[in-house]
Amino acid sequence: MATNVDVLANEFKTLELEETSKAPFNPSLEHIPALETPKPEETSKVPFNPFLEHIPAPGKLEELLKETIKPALIERILPNDPFFTRAEKLRDKYGLPQQGFENFRRLLCGIRNFPCILLQNPKNDELEFDKMVTGTFTLDWLQKVLSDIGFKLDDIIILELFPMLTDTWLGDNHDKRLQALHDMFELTLDFIHEFRLPIIVACQCFRPKDGGLYASFRHAKLRDLRSSLNSAQNKTVSQFNYKQHTAHVVHGFHPAYRRYRDDDYRKNLIAILRSTFNSLFGSYADSRRECEARLLLSESRHSELIRSSIERLLEKAIEFH
Repeated sequence: MATNVDVLANEFKTLELEETSKAPFNPSLEHIPALETPKPEETSKVPFNPFLEHIPAPGKLEELLKETIKPALIERILPNDPFFTRAEKLRDKYGLPQQGFENFRRLLCGIRNFPCILLQNPKNDELEFDKMVTGTFTLDWLQKVLSDIGFKLDDIIILELFPMLTDTWLGDNHDKRLQALHDMFELTLDFIHEFRLPIIVACQCFRPKDGGLYASFRHAKLRDLRSSLNSAQNKTVSQFNYKQHTAHVVHGFHPAYRRYRDDDYRKNLIAILRSTFNSLFGSYADSRRECEARLLLSESRHSELIRSSIERLLEKAIEFH
């Protein structure tokens, strides 16, 4: 014979089902599962997810903003992701400092399905993270611009063509330099591919120069990630394809470029770069607020469901007395 407790338990389950069935399906409130980080040998098997990414034809920034579907869910990259184990092995291979690795990892742990920023290589990465940011013109500038838009630096992924390799290290390690450049560039390519980055803002115009630290480095994909002042002024958007993944490349330039520092020409160019950031990241700031609002609404609905179920359960319990 069922006890009062058993009856109440069954009643509660029935109430839960009744309340849940009353809530209409709302795709904007449903959880869209994140793409799992693929294993290295399975990266080509990761399917395209139309709910998270949309690839229109390349052209201008204005077209990209009109056609790109904003993400319905915020996905952050976590510091314990297996990808960073591979990066640690490269750090050990070349005897790079631990602080540089930690700074590199933190710069990558942003929101996966928002635009990321691509620079050339680190500077001052032997410093603790906050000191590195304030002591590096580019990172400090990015932090201020993103803050004005509504983001923290930790919200946005900051990539480098050659992570963990400072100019000082490259100058001191001539024999290891070329292989290290190749390994680190491949690491960046793998990061873009494995995490399916949708949009890359190229803030570098890297071209190897004869006799420089990068003189001998060549790679077929390097050109596809490179920008120029002219293309940045035209707000050009191109495509980057790698291992069955396609990303947009929004053309920018390095905000600390020496040739136009402290003159009217530089001010005009910086205004263009800031405009690109405001247009692109501003639209995602709006999307983020919408995501957070939907999350709060969803949590409110669940809280109301629980409250209502408890009240009805108590009413049923009173009937047994």
